[in-house]
Amino acid sequence: MLDLNTETYNQVEVDVVTDQATLKPRQENASSMIRYVTVSPKGKRAMFEARGDIFSVPAEHGVVRNLTRTSGVAERYPSWSPDGKYVACWSGSGGDAFPDYFRKAGLGPLIGTRTWGGLIGITGVPGLIDGGMITVPTFRMYNPDGTWFKEGHGVDPDIEVLENPTLLAKGVDTQLDKAIEVLLNELETNPPVKPERPPYEDRSGK
Repeated sequence: MLDLNTETYNQVEVDVVTDQATLKPRQENASSMIRYVTVSPKGKRAMFEARGDIFSVPAEHGVVRNLTRTSGVAERYPSWSPDGKYVACWSGSGGDAFPDYFRKAGLGPLIGTRTWGGLIGITGVPGLIDGGMITVPTFRMYNPDGTWFKEGHGVDPDIEVLENPTLLAKGVDTQLDKAIEVLLNELETNPPVKPERPPYEDRSGK
């Protein structure tokens, strides 16, 4: 707040009391929010995004499947693999958080390209009366050491492998192939240790 007498700014704490009804778990009718529709290579199923989740539906009769079930994370742009066996989609938030946590846990190298750098979250946004919606940034992620997540930069890979759309259309995934190569080399260098089974316990109560 600006003090007109001294022309200085003072911070004012504002506490808004709410029951946070929009944050409570609930079911939403997403039929009016369908977009990014794509048909499987054999035409047996279609896939689309609605309200941040990816759905798969049969061409005629069958089960509608929610493939992601990621409330609070935006899944977008679903696509089929050339043989129709696999599904890929673009993921916001979780696509940054997962590799960041993966690295911090020391689980292995990150292979691919730098993530997009978007972890400012969106919650509690009410829908509009015409069925539309808006998004308002409401919170941001920070690290256990007290530093902010690199918003706008993302997570750098340990091994950079660029996507090749031409090869991908032919069923060749350069990033996946590199990951398999690295893991096979790691297994050869550091083979898993099979633990020895201990002798049977005497649980006779003697």
